[in-house]
Amino acid sequence: EFPLVAVGGSAYIFFIVAGLLSMSEEEQSCASAYNLYVTSVYLIIVIFFLSFFGFAPFLEFFVHSPMIRQLHMALRYYHVSNAPPSMMFVSDGGVQDCTGVLQLMRRRCSRILLALAAADPEDDLEVLRATIRMAATLKIGSFYDPKR
Repeated sequence: EFPLVAVGGSAYIFFIVAGLLSMSEEEQSCASAYNLYVTSVYLIIVIFFLSFFGFAPFLEFFVHSPMIRQLHMALRYYHVSNAPPSMMFVSDGGVQDCTGVLQLMRRRCSRILLALAAADPEDDLEVLRATIRMAATLKIGSFYDPKR
């Protein structure tokens, strides 16, 4: 993460210094402020662009940045590869589906392993049944029951 913090921190510092320089009335300070603004914007664009190549070994530090991860989640970007990722983000489905299966079905994952740990004292699998009904309602997949 250090390279990302160093480059991102530099862009932030350039931006702050440019703001301070722009308050001066000297022409040279104004030109320096402009150059620092442009440099900070270019650094941010480079970080943004390179963040999508986190699968490359020398750019893997992008994958571990929470800020970059939030950006990728907002853009609905996720990398698909035959090689396993260095870090995995695991989440439940939240309010709509506490299993997370619907979100994986929307992504068209070919394999989904569900470890169901819902509170189910009667062992009737109501959470899983609700997920199956929701998937059928949303028309994002179907489930096959060989016993029927």
